[in-house]
Amino acid sequence: MKIFLIAAIMATPQLIAAEAILRTENYEILIHSACPEGYVSCDRIHFKIQKEGEAEPIYLIGSTWHLTGRDGITPSRFMGYRALDQSGLGYFIHEEGVFEIRDEGRSITMTEVGHWNYEAELGSRGGFPPQPPHHRTYGSVSGGS
Repeated sequence: MKIFLIAAIMATPQLIAAEAILRTENYEILIHSACPEGYVSCDRIHFKIQKEGEAEPIYLIGSTWHLTGRDGITPSRFMGYRALDQSGLGYFIHEEGVFEIRDEGRSITMTEVGHWNYEAELGSRGGFPPQPPHHRTYGSVSGGS
């Protein structure tokens, strides 16, 4: 029985335990991937967005954000992360540390530049609820911002 349990654990894909934190002047964005290590793109990126001075954070599930190759499908250059809230606002976190909020027409309504920090394990900053209460994901986007 022990051998079977060890074999089952070793065959299970390892989840990424690391998380990244982007800190801007008014926001702290905690990002965690729920996809197995080695995935190029992921549609299970968990966000905890805490605005300074507000009691409750926003929990969202989004995806990685890539430019696509010539075929319009294959992910190429990593751009960052993105998610939608219930009202249709888009949250974009650029690889360079820029945080943008865009309206449904994709016009930028807020932008701040921050600094990345990386934590060793999930839970070091309060973590995430088992299932964030509200989420929508973007469909594929070819091209940049």
